Parts: sequence; C-alpha cells; structure tokens
Amino acid sequence: MAKKIKRAKAVADTLNCWNLPNWPEEVYPHNPDSARHLVQSNRDKLVDAGALVRYGRELVVIGVPYVRWLQTHTKGVTDIDMPCNAPEVKAKRNGAKREGARA
Repeated sequence: MAKKIKRAKAVADTLNCWNLPNWPEEVYPHNPDSARHLVQSNRDKLVDAGALVRYGRELVVIGVPYVRWLQTHTKGVTDIDMPCNAPEVKAKRNGAKREGARA
C-alpha cells in the first residue's frame, strides 16, 4: 500500500512559538540577529498584536499573530518606488553588462 505524503503546512501552522536565539530559518527575517533587530524596533507593535510575549527572561514570538502582523506590513511593499529598479535603469544596466562582455 502506498504511503500518503503530507503536504507542507504554512509556517504559522507548523510553528506555534519560538524564542529569539532559536529563530527558524524559514520565518522572516530568517536569522536570529536580524530577528533581534526586528523585535527591538517593533516591540510595542508586536506586543499589541499579541505576537510577542515574555516568558520569564525570554522573549517568545507567537506564530499565528506574528504572521498576521507581517501580512499587515506587506501591503505597502509594492508601493515603494525604487529608482534603481526602474525599467529604463535596468535596461541600461543590463545593456552595459552585455556590451562589456562583448569587448
């Protein structure tokens, strides 16, 4: 009889909570040092969202509220205008690389 293969679950479903030194690689910002900076910069917002709690001396991130908090901040990401990523600048940059490769 064939084994059933489980589908991959979303991060919020698989990870209930974690502390800063054991920050999972699959969760943004992907490493403990960057996570520490993110938490320090947004501590009050994370606490208000229910995504950050203190357990003794440790700060613990709660998975589902953290993912919801991240989703509220992703809305503005597409609206950021980056001059270096403008199509005409990319074309110049790619064209310069191609011409340099030919020479």
